[in-house]
Amino acid sequence: MADLKDKLTLNSKLRGMGKEFFLQTSADPKNGKGSCVLFESGNPVDIIEFRLTDNGRPPSAIVEEYHKSRLDKFNRLSELFSELAEETDPSILEKLALSLIDQRLFQEAIGVLERAIKAANQNSSLQNYLGLVYLELQDYEKARECFMQAIQLSPNYPDYHNNLGVALLNLGKCYQSHKSFEKAIELNVYFAEAYYNQALSLVLNGIRREDYNMAQNLEDNTTGLLAKAVGFNPQFKNEYLQKGLDALSNRDLPAAFKMLKMGYDEAIGVRFPKKSYSFHLEYLYRNSLLREEAVIRHIKKLQKLIEIHPNYPDLYNELGMAYTVLTQFHSDRAIEAYERALKLNPEYKTAMKNLKLTQNELKGLKTLLRAILK
Repeated sequence: MADLKDKLTLNSKLRGMGKEFFLQTSADPKNGKGSCVLFESGNPVDIIEFRLTDNGRPPSAIVEEYHKSRLDKFNRLSELFSELAEETDPSILEKLALSLIDQRLFQEAIGVLERAIKAANQNSSLQNYLGLVYLELQDYEKARECFMQAIQLSPNYPDYHNNLGVALLNLGKCYQSHKSFEKAIELNVYFAEAYYNQALSLVLNGIRREDYNMAQNLEDNTTGLLAKAVGFNPQFKNEYLQKGLDALSNRDLPAAFKMLKMGYDEAIGVRFPKKSYSFHLEYLYRNSLLREEAVIRHIKKLQKLIEIHPNYPDLYNELGMAYTVLTQFHSDRAIEAYERALKLNPEYKTAMKNLKLTQNELKGLKTLLRAILK
């Protein structure tokens, strides 16, 4: 139950997935900013920041909207989590785990991913996702183990080698991480993130002095790798990049590493692009609740993500699936139009034929959608 402490603060106690959570949404009209924070055991789990837009709406209404939206999102996922307690299909469990990750419920996601891996122990993507969760939790040794397992199952996936390199880099293993990034680039010569990470491994090696050969021509080699990273992904050209290059030029390697790492974090954003896997689950299990407006919003979000991550094939695949879902709504509208025509003229044979064809097509489309989204 929500409790209004004052006009710009809303609190709700939540229970889901066997735990208690606390949701607080607040805003300061003086600076025009607000935040919606989900807590577990007093620790912030997920933070959403927003602005109080000057569109005539009172700030309290904006706070209430964000609070209700986050509350509904949590409750829907919590219900799905309960409904899928006995689920054994690894593809469904994968999407549930990624929906949990989307809300930064990492411990719950680990449990679901482990269930999925038990059901499909040869699925490399599940091991990779589990490794990414451990990266988020900064458990780099477990992350390393997961990525190595993923590579053993699918050795030609450049992302897996890059992710392994990230885990090794955080473990301070400069040479091993450098070789992992090198392998990722060998498998995908346009892999901007791997070039940037390889540059980071060179700078860290310059600090730790682990490998002599990596330390040679440090500035030239690092700037060359960063130039390639920027060339393939302009998002890497940010304020921190220049600060890092300046520090590198001054041989201040700790400052260079710090600035370049901040530039990497800003460019990449999150390890899990917001792919709204709960969107799939909503369709599969709560199709009657899905609205055309939600599909259109999902498409717009994906289009914005593609602008930021133009080389993520998964995002284009997501966009294709969203458009396929949207097709169902268009078919529903077509059926309504034909039925209206027949109501006005019951003997309208062309409308009868078109109605029957569209109904049959819609049945096939719904079967296709369930197969695609699963």
